[in-house]
Amino acid sequence: MIGDYFKFLSFKSLGILLGILILVSCASHRPRPGHLSNAASEASTKIICISAPDSTNLAPNFWKHLRSLNADLAIFAGKIASSSDLDDNRHFKKLLDVTPAFAIWNSSFSHDQESLEKSKERFLDLWNEPKNSSRRSRPGVYDSFNVGPPGSSLQVILLDSRSFRSSKELLGSDQWIWLKTQMKTPSDVRLIVCSEGILENHRSVWNEFSRERSKLLKLVEESSGQSVFLTSNETATKLIKQKRSGKKRLVEFVSGPSNRADFGFILIDWAKNGIHLEARQSKDGSTTAIYELTTNPSRKKPSLQ
Repeated sequence: MIGDYFKFLSFKSLGILLGILILVSCASHRPRPGHLSNAASEASTKIICISAPDSTNLAPNFWKHLRSLNADLAIFAGKIASSSDLDDNRHFKKLLDVTPAFAIWNSSFSHDQESLEKSKERFLDLWNEPKNSSRRSRPGVYDSFNVGPPGSSLQVILLDSRSFRSSKELLGSDQWIWLKTQMKTPSDVRLIVCSEGILENHRSVWNEFSRERSKLLKLVEESSGQSVFLTSNETATKLIKQKRSGKKRLVEFVSGPSNRADFGFILIDWAKNGIHLEARQSKDGSTTAIYELTTNPSRKKPSLQ
């Protein structure tokens, strides 16, 4: 039963994609070394996920609210991750002063390799990617990082759905080889981020690459720990979706302007073995929906209230 693992606190605008994967689309501002290392070793880890179409309509109070959450890390996905106006947004920069941030761009497709390289350079510069980063020397902007000791280990995987996209493939062979290695890393909670909805979404680019989608879901099935997909989609009408794949229940946490959930808040409570997903509106920070699951399906259902 779904109730064995999850608890719905609001059904309005809620569409639940539940899985043992957390997709987090982010590759960006490097975290301060000690900050993230300590985050997952404490009782809980707080994550904010921003996927508004751009930052021009986000009021100063929105950024102030994000800072007040005292999150351990921020993840930007979709169009806002490549928004040039962030460069001059002092409220955004204040957030980065207190919260390590990562970002992944959307899947805008271009056959022009020169334009793609220029876009990549601007993207990495926007997010202060170190000059000696491997992401600057290899194709694509995919990335991952791991924090925390066994028992409270968090892995964040940022998928690049733009750089390798062609008529025949989406992620590309190099990224697939890398991803297979990442999914073998022991982890209690795995957040997989992508700017396109993974599970059933009739407008998602993944529909054009159904074999790759099946391949990704199989990797999730065979991986350790609890996984959640974090995705951004401008046409999404559901906040959370779920799908049974083999013995695992797959979960996708979606946010986008059409469902009025411009950012999400995730609380991983290591002491209570729980993951709390909360969709919020950018206008006033009000909650649209809440969803809960365990860090491990074999453990007792959490009580985070």
